[in-house]
Amino acid sequence: MNLGSVIKAFELAGVMSIQIITVCACAGIIVGVISLTGVGARFSSLLLGLAEASQLLALFFAMCIAILLGMGMPTTAAYAVAASVVAPGLVQLGIPQLTAHFFVFYFAVVSAITPPVALASYAAAGISGSNPMETSVASFKIGISAFVVPFMFFYNSAILMDGTAFEIIRAGITATFGVFLLSSGVQGWFMGGRIAWFMRVAIIMAALFMIEGGWLSDIIGVAAAIAIYYVQKIFRPSPDATFDVRGAD
Repeated sequence: MNLGSVIKAFELAGVMSIQIITVCACAGIIVGVISLTGVGARFSSLLLGLAEASQLLALFFAMCIAILLGMGMPTTAAYAVAASVVAPGLVQLGIPQLTAHFFVFYFAVVSAITPPVALASYAAAGISGSNPMETSVASFKIGISAFVVPFMFFYNSAILMDGTAFEIIRAGITATFGVFLLSSGVQGWFMGGRIAWFMRVAIIMAALFMIEGGWLSDIIGVAAAIAIYYVQKIFRPSPDATFDVRGAD
């Protein structure tokens, strides 16, 4: 690099730093308000109360709060706010810090495609000229698997490379297969063809079994997927009937 390139690099770094500083400043204001009002501590105690009834319910509630806090905000600010409010409560539940922070980070980011305030989807709709709400719903359906992955972190920490090499490899393979099944069930396509509604439900159930990460649940999920594949291949149940207005008299 010559002197001109070095000066240009400093210029670009300065411009990028201004954007980051602005985002962090806004996030700092929100975090300060949360700290002064005690909302973070109240939320942590609320999560602990929910966890006494169901830990899964507490995680679901944390997911909703992380998505709400992240709506309409850039990634850095969304994570900073969600981490200050949601993560401490998850850590108090006994969840490791890495898992808790990845949990809130994922949902703070996917808030960009979550209706009704799907910022990324609205930007995409502006580029394509399509309906913003329809675009946000379509992006939500395509990215539905991203809403399940954080729960995989909780049930199987090996996905975050916390475990032996064998556990990490097995978790990666089973999680990838589970995401594939979930996407197939949501979109209604499996192994190259459309599937009936009851097979979509069965595939989604098989995908949920792959989330837990245990040997028994993985075997059940794989066996269910194989059974669905052979039902599709041998019996070929017709998919949901559609009505074409153009073909009507």
